Amino acid sequence: MNTINIKTVEDADEKTAITLKRCILSPLSETDFYELIPLLTNAEVRKYLGGIRPVDALFQSLRKSMGTANEYPFTVRLQKTNDFIGLVTIAPHHDPVDMEISYMFLPEHWGNGYAKETVSALLRFCNQKLHLSRVVSETQAANIRSCQLLESLGYYEGKHIVRYGAQQVIYIYDFTKPQPQSWPDCDKTIFQYVTGFVDILKNKLINNLTGVYLHGSLAMGSYFPPKSDMDFIIVADNPLDADRAKELNQSIAQYAETSPTVGSIECSVITLDTARNVPDEMPYELHYSEMWHQRILNDQVSYGVRQTDPDLPAHLLCVKKRGVCLYGMKINEVFGDVSWRDFLLAVLEDFDWIVADENIFESPYYGVLNTCRVLQALTENNQKYLSKYEGAVWGLENLPEPYTPLIEKALAVYCSDTPIEEKERKTGGVTWDRSALLAFRDYAVRERDSLWKKV
Repeated sequence: MNTINIKTVEDADEKTAITLKRCILSPLSETDFYELIPLLTNAEVRKYLGGIRPVDALFQSLRKSMGTANEYPFTVRLQKTNDFIGLVTIAPHHDPVDMEISYMFLPEHWGNGYAKETVSALLRFCNQKLHLSRVVSETQAANIRSCQLLESLGYYEGKHIVRYGAQQVIYIYDFTKPQPQSWPDCDKTIFQYVTGFVDILKNKLINNLTGVYLHGSLAMGSYFPPKSDMDFIIVADNPLDADRAKELNQSIAQYAETSPTVGSIECSVITLDTARNVPDEMPYELHYSEMWHQRILNDQVSYGVRQTDPDLPAHLLCVKKRGVCLYGMKINEVFGDVSWRDFLLAVLEDFDWIVADENIFESPYYGVLNTCRVLQALTENNQKYLSKYEGAVWGLENLPEPYTPLIEKALAVYCSDTPIEEKERKTGGVTWDRSALLAFRDYAVRERDSLWKKV
């Protein structure tokens, strides 16, 4: 490892090691080459990178990269042990208009969030130190884990091309647009608020707390503070008695009043048995959302009786596929499998409300973006769960052109970082075209009816 000063991204340059939460990024030197061999010759690592190449040729390419002014190769090591775990680079893309962030990690370190932590830091480096307006990352379309990583960080799909004999996706990260936030690299106030919420749950549930799990926009890298909620599934070892449930829900409601954003907490508490077995009708111990806030504080909510929520299968699938464990047991140890059909039935419950009567006017951008992601799920039927932001990007690429202006407006309102008042939150504080919304609603209903027959 290079013996140079350790700094944060904000203080770093191309000759400086960068300290992250768990990792250290160090400028590559020839003394690192021996440790690169297991990475560069690993069949799993090279599976989506054109296969294994001769090590000498790769070393020659890396030497050239080290001596080129606008290329930045970094080794990735664990802070605690100094173990080498991966290689990341910032270098000109094939195009060569854009700079590209690329990454490789040893398989034994996959699934621990190191790639997300590292690429997030490189994005900040590109923005703050290289002053780039955008960067790209190219990955094979078949590399689902890599695609999900980039999408969770706020990249969006650009061109699809064929390279190395395989379909490639060029993902784009645009620094000029308001950027969605992602856990844990969100604003400090959001991070502290979420960790404070977890502390309340630990203090209230004590030994009955299995875990706290983040899902939704903040977990998927599509969080925009003026509009987005913070979504949680809380799992308890055993059912809560009525008094304990009431006390906890009132504490959550009181804490929600301290939210640093207009968006609030939305959460459900379920038992470990429910999480693992995923019954057809999913019961919950308590639920909190802004809609229930005043009733909870006024003690107008029943506890200790069986209550079910048709939305819970969708939330659990979101946790299983793209959630984050904030505290407690690992996700794969807690949550059972939700069938894709049950997931579709759950999201269609919300869809049916949006397209009923004139409900789409209540929150136009929410209705449009949610409709886009439901149509994606039905159209592609690929068991891929999108955020509202990702659903809009899909809609712009795949839905008929007459609806493009409406989707673009809904996405712009959702992404806007302009502060709004609570009363403007559902509309985004803008005027909406009534006829365009109704036309989109009617189109969506026709598509839903047609696509559902094929599922």
